[in-house]
Amino acid sequence: MRLTVLGSGDAFSGSGCNAGYLVDSHVLVDCGAPAHTLMRRVDASAPDLTMILLSHFHADHTFMLPQVLGGYALTVEPSPRGLIIAGPVGTREYVWRLLADGYGQHIQELMERNTQPRFVALQDGSDVELAGYRVRAHAVVHSLGPSLAYQLTDASGTTIGFSGDSALCAGLRHAIDHELAACGCPVGVHQLK
Repeated sequence: MRLTVLGSGDAFSGSGCNAGYLVDSHVLVDCGAPAHTLMRRVDASAPDLTMILLSHFHADHTFMLPQVLGGYALTVEPSPRGLIIAGPVGTREYVWRLLADGYGQHIQELMERNTQPRFVALQDGSDVELAGYRVRAHAVVHSLGPSLAYQLTDASGTTIGFSGDSALCAGLRHAIDHELAACGCPVGVHQLK
């Protein structure tokens, strides 16, 4: 499994690009600024994507979705594997509203028609196979609205975790303890401060 950090800076300081992580060049976890241009710098592009995974709906994690989806929808040959967009409950409505508000209903309809994404709503305890990966979701504490931490596991058993902007909380502890137990390591993250 190959992880490429496109951005991990905070929302307001301008000290780095916003949240965006590319896994194996075809899974995008969060879609902050400027994911669509940074992907090209690492030899990846929107048409290569098979899944977009959103941790929560804040702008610094989602506002480049219209550009990424436009790059996917308006390409000559998008991935024949299709595109999955997964995230907290309400992801489908959020994505279409973001596109319609940003570019108008006609562009939203064009992208929906050309992309035909499969939306998957995840919640605390979700454990599903998506785009060739096992995706486990844990509810975490961050601001208002639903927020999820994820464990993404490939066919070889390699796992990468993503927590969005979570504080240390029960969901994050559970996600970390679950992975430590799976690899035979002692658990007890709850002792961290």
